[in-house]
Amino acid sequence: VNDTCWCMLTEPVVPPESKTLITNSAKYAHYAPGLVNRQVHFHGLAGCVDAACSGRAPTSRPGWLAARGFASSSPRAAAAATGLWPAASP
Repeated sequence: VNDTCWCMLTEPVVPPESKTLITNSAKYAHYAPGLVNRQVHFHGLAGCVDAACSGRAPTSRPGWLAARGFASSSPRAAAAATGLWPAASP
């Protein structure tokens, strides 16, 4: 697929049988759950490659998030922790 915004990728590019996605794009991690109705993991490129090879998402946080003390790999949680995004409402 070329010349398209990755945020608009839905079925059939995202296989209907897939339940979880992993991405290194904060933008796609933010929009994908609503667009494709799947759980999304946000990780660095190395984590995405590991997931593609093993079929499993990494259980650890990306080093660049862990080094800054972020407790979650959720892009919203990371942004909220820095004050760049409002915290989720209860």
